[in-house]
This record gives sequence, structure tokens and C-alpha cells, in this order.
Amino acid sequence: NVKLVQVDSTLSQSDATGSAGTLTLLTHLRSNATYHIRISAANIKGDGPISPPYAVIVRPGALPPPVNFKAVSKSAHEVSLHWDTPETQQRGPPLVNYELLVTPLDGEGNTDSTSRQI
Repeated sequence: NVKLVQVDSTLSQSDATGSAGTLTLLTHLRSNATYHIRISAANIKGDGPISPPYAVIVRPGALPPPVNFKAVSKSAHEVSLHWDTPETQQRGPPLVNYELLVTPLDGEGNTDSTSRQI
């Protein structure tokens, strides 16, 4: 059985999943945060010595999509686009650009996509 002894108050025992084996998955970790993880073995006599700390950096995840996206036709050949920056709790790399995917319809439902970074 795996017992989670935590320093980070955002983790709970249910965030450490595993069995009596040697594999455990920690979930609900903060993106782009460094964790120092130590482990010890225990038996009926108690806990054994604690291992040296092992530093792990949780990789930043992808940003959520922009919010409040709106497209308004301005003329026969123009469309005005508006969106708000996605909200994020991540301390990861900053937003660099947006990727705009334009898919025109050919009148028969067929599409040919074009992608642009803006």
C-alpha cells in the first residue's frame, strides 16, 4: 500500500494511486512546478530510512482555448474576429501566438483547411 505524506496541501491520499508494488502515480500536481520526492519502505516494525530527495519538474500543459470567440461578417470579403485570452493558473511558458484555422466550404460541403499563426 502507498501512504502519501505530503508537504503540498493541494494533494490528497487519492492523488497517489498504486498497489503494494513499486509503481505509483501522483495526480493533481501543479504544472511547471518542481517537486522533491522521497520514499521509504515500511513494515510492522515501522518506517525505514527515507531516500534522498529526487527533484521532478512537472511539464507545463497546453493552454486552454481562447474564450468568448466571435466572428462577424463585415463585407462580402471580410470577417472580423474577436476573442479573449484563455484563463490559466499555470506558471508555464507565456502565450506566444494564436493559430487561426480557416476552413472554407466549396458549396458542396468539401473543405480545404488553411492554418496561420497570428
